[in-house]
Amino acid sequence: MQAGFMRALALADEVYLGAVAQTNKLKAEERFDADAVIQFLDTQGVHGHTAATNAALLATISAQVKATQGRSQLVVFFTNGSFDGIIQQFAAGAKG
Repeated sequence: MQAGFMRALALADEVYLGAVAQTNKLKAEERFDADAVIQFLDTQGVHGHTAATNAALLATISAQVKATQGRSQLVVFFTNGSFDGIIQQFAAGAKG
């Protein structure tokens, strides 16, 4: 799965990866390695960011969007969970 993510994310302008939930359910060698993905993206000229918590991820994304206001932007969240509610928080902040 990770190799597919790396190829797909290499097409983005910016990538923000949150912490992987419930990592204890997989063996270390089977876990998604966000740092390896970020390192790969760097070799492809894509700016990548990670965050230890979803709150920190929201702060990072929000700061970047604010810093680039005036440019059209598309922010996409890919998740199989709630992301601790940051998607709704981001959308609410974008309206204001």
